[in-house]
Amino acid sequence: MMEKKSLYDHLEDVMNMDDVEMIQFGPCDFSMALGLWGQTSHPKVREAEETTIKIALKYNKHPRAEIESVFTEDFERDLKRYTDLGVRDFCVGIDILILHEWVKKFGELTRRTLERL
Repeated sequence: MMEKKSLYDHLEDVMNMDDVEMIQFGPCDFSMALGLWGQTSHPKVREAEETTIKIALKYNKHPRAEIESVFTEDFERDLKRYTDLGVRDFCVGIDILILHEWVKKFGELTRRTLERL
């Protein structure tokens, strides 16, 4: 997980290690490391994320991207952005949020259906 500026400053060294197979950029924690609390789309954060992806691919490692917009209309845009950068591995939300969104969307339908049985 690439979340600290100190790791970012030595990213090429880390990506050159045989035991490293994948890296995921953590935009929230990295923004905090830069003093840009919660500004995950700040140009400095985005630049670091894209550089991390490019360096990972340069060393034939798998960059993994977080797509927080999995339940929004921005998902397609975000997915395209990452695939255009060469990312093929994704984290698409936190399990509890995925379950929460499913329950919000299908919970009432399921309850009504079960009440009819």
